[in-house]
Amino acid sequence: MEHLAKALEQTLSQNKELMENSQKISESLLKTIEKMSDGLTKASIEAMSPIGRSCGKISLFKPGESQPFVTADKELKSYLVSQETPSIEESGTYTGTITELDKIAGTCKISLLDDDDDSPRTAAEILDPSFRLEKNNIYIVAFSSDSPISFTAKSQLDKDGNIVKFFISDAKPV
Repeated sequence: MEHLAKALEQTLSQNKELMENSQKISESLLKTIEKMSDGLTKASIEAMSPIGRSCGKISLFKPGESQPFVTADKELKSYLVSQETPSIEESGTYTGTITELDKIAGTCKISLLDDDDDSPRTAAEILDPSFRLEKNNIYIVAFSSDSPISFTAKSQLDKDGNIVKFFISDAKPV
């Protein structure tokens, strides 16, 4: 009976570990699916940008078929655009590391320091005049040295209140 009790206890312990690992994997997969669906919604809206400007509708066909399997018109475009209701927050101070930088366009991607490793990088636009006027400005120095900066920015939020873009007006070293 003692051996049976130990075997049962060991099995229950292993099942508990498997369940915890399974739960972690499921949570990770759900986060990935959410990120992918957000990206697909934005891509769908972008793909429909010609509707109403240069065309009335867009139809997609399967090879060899004469009937479209999907048609996007002004009504569908309006519906998808209405689902995307971004808002701009007041200026705040954030700390992060610039992971990508386009010196000509003034765009970049930032990893916030207080985010976990699974958090996506956030797009940003540098509006600070020093970025264009100074050759070795804080943004370029921080990017090339992989150093964090403290920056002041307005943030654009998606419908769920998540930051999707920063508009940076000032920065200083951390």
